[in-house]
Amino acid sequence: MGYATQNMNQEQLSTVNTANLGSQLNGQAAGLSVSNPTGIFQSPQFSLRGKSPLIVVDGIPVETDFYDVSSSDVAEVNVLKGTAASALYGSRGRNGAI
Repeated sequence: MGYATQNMNQEQLSTVNTANLGSQLNGQAAGLSVSNPTGIFQSPQFSLRGKSPLIVVDGIPVETDFYDVSSSDVAEVNVLKGTAASALYGSRGRNGAI
């Protein structure tokens, strides 16, 4: 198998209360790390297997860091690693997709 995927549903995401969805994803998927800066109003940085992943919301690639997305507005999160993301999103998804 040339890819890996991991799915998190609303029940899993609602177990931890955080200020934003980006912070909540930390530790939820293997290979995904989220660094949260200590300064106020600073957005989290995502790293999927050491590279910057593509962020996709409702099938559309977007430029967001989930800082402004509430976890109560999300039904599920799927993390694609490897060639699956590249096949779906082309060269933009070569580093994986969230």
